[in-house]
Amino acid sequence: MRKKLGILFLLSLSFVTIKVKALETFRKGDEIRGAYVRVNDNGIKKDLKISFYYNTDNEVVYPLQVYSDNLENYEETTIDRQLLTKLVDLAYYGYGYEKNIAQKWYVVTQVLIWQTIYGEENVMFIDGYDGNKVSKYEEEMQRLSDLVEYHYLKPYFNKDTLNYNLEEVLEDENGLLEEFLTDKGTIKNKALIITPNTIDEWDINLSKVANKYKHIPLVYGLNDEKFLVPGNYETLAYNYQFKVLKGTLKLNILKDDTICMACDEGVLYGIYKDDKLIQEFNTNSIEEIILGPSKYQIKEIKRDTGFIKDENSYEIEIKANEETGLEIQENKIKNVINIQKYNKKVVDNVSVFGIYSENGELLKEFKVDNGNYILTLGYGNYILKHQSNDSKYDLAADLLFKVRTNGLEQTKNIVSDLAPNVQVPDTMKLSNLFNAMVFIIGGFCLKIGKKY
Repeated sequence: MRKKLGILFLLSLSFVTIKVKALETFRKGDEIRGAYVRVNDNGIKKDLKISFYYNTDNEVVYPLQVYSDNLENYEETTIDRQLLTKLVDLAYYGYGYEKNIAQKWYVVTQVLIWQTIYGEENVMFIDGYDGNKVSKYEEEMQRLSDLVEYHYLKPYFNKDTLNYNLEEVLEDENGLLEEFLTDKGTIKNKALIITPNTIDEWDINLSKVANKYKHIPLVYGLNDEKFLVPGNYETLAYNYQFKVLKGTLKLNILKDDTICMACDEGVLYGIYKDDKLIQEFNTNSIEEIILGPSKYQIKEIKRDTGFIKDENSYEIEIKANEETGLEIQENKIKNVINIQKYNKKVVDNVSVFGIYSENGELLKEFKVDNGNYILTLGYGNYILKHQSNDSKYDLAADLLFKVRTNGLEQTKNIVSDLAPNVQVPDTMKLSNLFNAMVFIIGGFCLKIGKKY
């Protein structure tokens, strides 16, 4: 019998050495009505009636040899790997799997286990002891055989490329996905839904995990008889690699360089496919974007207060390994400021002005002769300061103004007065008067003195 067990090789299970168990580990249960089987064991015909067998935890077990009543002298033994794999699969999908809970499923499982060990031609149903061969449980036998045959069948996807950053629905042509777990995406309606977010290759790992038992299967030896305690199969894992297709969107943002007090955050745009937001970008910080090959729409999402709303919907098409260009014009809310500057008495001179923010930051400096100066400013509050002038003229007072509504023209008049004439102090006037009086009196006295 051990020669029979050494014929095949196990493909995936790792346990080889069989542990010794105590005598009371297994017990015989009820016989199953009508379950007569004939086994040809090396030319010896054995007619049997199948009975349930249990371990001490009341789990069903399966005799691997045609059993006897001698349950003594356990010994440590080994069993061929490939054969054990087939037996483990039969036990897992057999009695107790899903709706396979009728007694007939224990019979079907036990018979298929014996057919695997002794050969299908050497195990058959009979109608009683020393009876004739009969056909029985053919549909159930086929169902269990199919479950085991399909156990190692893996999902199949009829494609090897994916589009970058786009939702992909991968249909499994073998219809097995619901038996698997995935490390990426979601399995739903017999399909794998993923969004690849790497630009080179995309790996997917699928694993099939057993969940019927809480332990691994084990085989225990009793002289030439062995018993299989069913358990979970080892996890099956498969890896799939896909090439990721992508193209480049090259953005040319035509910047509006108008001074603006509320434009620091720029304009936020969204890239949409079929009304679903794929990606966002800001006009302040982006030049190119990697996208999967497809058609997209680009629309404004959010803007700073200082910008005019962009009503455009830009239609683009990205092709694999190609570059697509798109030009977007920034537009700010702005006013034309007409500064009318002149001096009284119409004497020409050059004045220097500065535009400041409310917190005192110098934004722009410029010079103006008598006449006007055109200045464009964006949304915000500003202070116009007259910074320097010809010394003959006073500096004009600071001027506050606001820009709110786009397209207005504001005229600001700046007038410089002549500086006042130099005034002689009163003390100087009294001193001069006193000196004049002294001079007159002195002259008068001199004249009188000469007369007398």
